Amino acid sequence: MTTASLRAIVAVASCAAGLSVGCRRGTRVDAGNREGILHLANTSEPADLDPNANIDADTQQILNALFEGLVELSGDGHTVLPGVADRWDVSADGLVYTFHLRPDARWSNGAALTSDDFLFSFRRVFDPLVACEESSFGFAIKGSEDYALGRTKDVSTLGLDAPSPQTFVIRLAHPAPYFLEVLGLGSPFMPVYRPSLEKFGGVHQRGSPWTREGNLVCNGPFVLTRWTQNQVIEVRKNPL
Repeated sequence: MTTASLRAIVAVASCAAGLSVGCRRGTRVDAGNREGILHLANTSEPADLDPNANIDADTQQILNALFEGLVELSGDGHTVLPGVADRWDVSADGLVYTFHLRPDARWSNGAALTSDDFLFSFRRVFDPLVACEESSFGFAIKGSEDYALGRTKDVSTLGLDAPSPQTFVIRLAHPAPYFLEVLGLGSPFMPVYRPSLEKFGGVHQRGSPWTREGNLVCNGPFVLTRWTQNQVIEVRKNPL
């Protein structure tokens, strides 16, 4: 399942629908085994594919296919692996995390993925107008709680900085040994492509068309090719 023809289809109607038996070709799984297609059954229809606002565990497996954060978690659920950042440094006092992004990181449209994309996306997570329900996962970040709760409107008080295109710095309010694992969980700390959000009016608005097929620019191992609501979501290997 690592060839260029790999396709993954996530069925969102139900397990029964996802594994329904065809008239002559057997199950969808049988067809997938022949054609190199992986079928996964979701228990519910995603409300949206916006990683900065997702609170649905069932949607997370789809987002993991479409987006990649600074770091990832291995299959054991706690070992931290490189993501968009191929390495990182932590200060001796545990308060400053410096992430070094892969210089070849790209969005699915070919645009370079830089630290400014993470700066925009992290700020969006804590933006009270977005009202991300899981923003509290990142409250170890300096200034994030006050900004998310509207105690200050000065976004510069957040402990976030992009000093160079391949360097993203996070400053914490207190040491948090679990912080890398929080980032590795995916939502809400995945990057989103600002030009798409602005084009479709979704910087603060949830459910805007920027996450639909044909509009969604992502950076994960797959790209969105079809979303038929209550039936199927199809993703194909990202050539980049």
